[in-house]
Amino acid sequence: MSNLHLVDGADLSLSGAVRMQEFTTGKEGATLGGIEIRFSSASGGLDAPKATLRRREGSGHVLVAELAGPGKLATGDNEFLAPASTVLEADTAYAVRVQGGGSGIAVRGTADDGETGEDGWSIGDDSLRGAVGASSHRTVSAALMIRVSEARAGRRSDPFQPPLPPNLTLSETRSDDGDWTVGWSGAEVGDFYSHVELRETSPGGAVSTTTYYAAPGSAAISGKTAPGAYSYRARGCRNICSGWSGSLTVTYAPNSRPAVGAISDLTVARGSTATRTTPPWRRSPCPARSWRCAGLPGARRPSR
Repeated sequence: MSNLHLVDGADLSLSGAVRMQEFTTGKEGATLGGIEIRFSSASGGLDAPKATLRRREGSGHVLVAELAGPGKLATGDNEFLAPASTVLEADTAYAVRVQGGGSGIAVRGTADDGETGEDGWSIGDDSLRGAVGASSHRTVSAALMIRVSEARAGRRSDPFQPPLPPNLTLSETRSDDGDWTVGWSGAEVGDFYSHVELRETSPGGAVSTTTYYAAPGSAAISGKTAPGAYSYRARGCRNICSGWSGSLTVTYAPNSRPAVGAISDLTVARGSTATRTTPPWRRSPCPARSWRCAGLPGARRPSR
């Protein structure tokens, strides 16, 4: 379950504050693998704050587990791993609580409401803020940007080990309409990546990179106007990114032929009488007595 694909909002500072984001499980529980949190100010490799999993009871929250975060933060999505066999019960409200890490650290919030998750699972639209050491919290009209991941067999124990690159596919290698689809897949796409970066190199050499928070997924490319070769590479990211995949190329060759529709014989009205004429392209290529068709039956060169 994630809201990382939503539009970023404001920075929510952790300086002297704790932040909590509630989420609710659905009809079926799960074993928690980890919780990713998006940090917007951590470019200096600051010490990671502490994150804990809490369960709501009444008007408060009780500690369930300490989450193991990275030693140093990176700007972007950082994962905090849950201890083995940390169970999220069905139809239960939980919260991830983030605190400390030094001044200058902020988490990212979003005002959008459109998280993706299993049936019945949801992330709260608002978050909570409290002073360090205080028991009360106030509501903030922005949700922390998080991803709650279920534990899976073979899951990586080191979130900072570079992942493997994704595999790219193309719907076609030659296009005459400027539209095609680039897809990505691989063993770590659904299990490890938080997002995929797709890099396009256009015929003129311009390079652009687009981030997609969908795994496995694809990108619909459309509206191309410049003919030539468009090349694509991708990499998968979580706390750090993989190397770039191999390159795949689509050649765009616009169809210059005019569209041909069904054309019937023409009917031209002359006064009150309709005269049906045959289009020139349906007439015989060699009218009788035409000197241009000399040598063909019915043709005769005019006398001089």
